[in-house]
Amino acid sequence: MKLSKAEKTVIFATLFCVVVMFGVGYFRLQRVDDKQYASKLPNAKEAFSKLRLKENPLIIEAGSKVSKDPAFYYKGNKSILADIKLDVSNVDPSKLGRYTIKAIYQGLEQKIQVEVKDTQAPQISIAADSFTFEVNDYSTIDEVMAMVEAHATDAFEGSVEIEPWIDYLPYESATYTYELIAKDTSGNTSTKTITISYVYAAAYDNIGEPQGNTVVPPENQGQAPESNNNINPPSNQGNTEGQSEENGGSGGVEDQPIVE
Repeated sequence: MKLSKAEKTVIFATLFCVVVMFGVGYFRLQRVDDKQYASKLPNAKEAFSKLRLKENPLIIEAGSKVSKDPAFYYKGNKSILADIKLDVSNVDPSKLGRYTIKAIYQGLEQKIQVEVKDTQAPQISIAADSFTFEVNDYSTIDEVMAMVEAHATDAFEGSVEIEPWIDYLPYESATYTYELIAKDTSGNTSTKTITISYVYAAAYDNIGEPQGNTVVPPENQGQAPESNNNINPPSNQGNTEGQSEENGGSGGVEDQPIVE
């Protein structure tokens, strides 16, 4: 049976509408959780619920600005993320702790748990990586520390103390390596290594005192080693010889006349 032109048009239009409705209603491609798959068109609640947080709780660096970009917190459909509004007014980045952010999408609301945390280690600054320190009779470890100019600062806490790294001066010319350590109250730690060459004058470096690994006790730091106790003070040198010549041949007690 031969179809008329009008009948062909009706059949074609019907088939076209069926295909369009079937494709739009059941097989529209979407991206949820960054995956493409065929499904029914989701409603707002379903689409919002399928978004996933990148972390839970999500970490916000202490002292930094709190982001209002949903993509910072969620992974998923970008078109949905673009319509999400965030309320971050409850978060204080200057105080460590946990907070709640409100995410709102088409009248629906979700709560995002975040934690303000200090994760950055302090930064140690020094005048140089290696030093030469000339030691004299009155040198102290305070002078060594002043030469190094070591300081530590933290982005959140500000100035941070460096742990004690020197407690004595070596007893002879030598080169020492020290490790400087700075730790903030959150436990973040940084280190830096320096090298110091201690140089003693030749006369001071070879005065007969113990050498090698011998060190100056803390209570004696900065004091010159004691001199040889067998050496006469300059004021008494030569007196022995003079006295010997004066009394020579006398026999000790002079002869006295006998009085009868």
